[in-house]
Amino acid sequence: MCFNRAIELDPDQPEICRSLAATGQRGSDEAHLQLLRAVLKNRERSVSDRVSAGFALGTLLDNAERYGEAFPSFAETNTLYRRQRAEDGERLDTEALHRQMDDLIQLATPAFFSITASWGTASQRPVFIVAMPRSGTSLVEQIAASHSRVVGAGELNAIGEIWDRLSVHNRGRPLEK
Repeated sequence: MCFNRAIELDPDQPEICRSLAATGQRGSDEAHLQLLRAVLKNRERSVSDRVSAGFALGTLLDNAERYGEAFPSFAETNTLYRRQRAEDGERLDTEALHRQMDDLIQLATPAFFSITASWGTASQRPVFIVAMPRSGTSLVEQIAASHSRVVGAGELNAIGEIWDRLSVHNRGRPLEK
């Protein structure tokens, strides 16, 4: 995997660790976890590095089902991240959020759903949501699966396995134009 090789080349890059953690890697290497803890606590590191390290640490621990350790890492990292955003002038506008939610509530009437009931397709074909890590695919799946006629399958390795089989089968064959 490219992320593993990148960490071998430069283990002190928290964003690489964060990307690796997003792929489902488990936090089994204690030395690696200690490095991430040290970066998170190191006030001489950039906030960006500290946030990446904290989220990587939390995700790796969560993936390893070490929830009691993961939660404090996420809490500390979220506090650090929110503080940095506030210092940068980015604050949550709760009034604007309330107005947005009120607008959505007003839109979601029985009449609206009656009008939109025929939208979409009755197809039973599967839908694959494919994208890069941390790009929102889990959220898209969660939204889709909230519909009573949609089932989310979670993260599957099927596309990668199909690619592996096809690439082995076609290895050495000339590309057709």
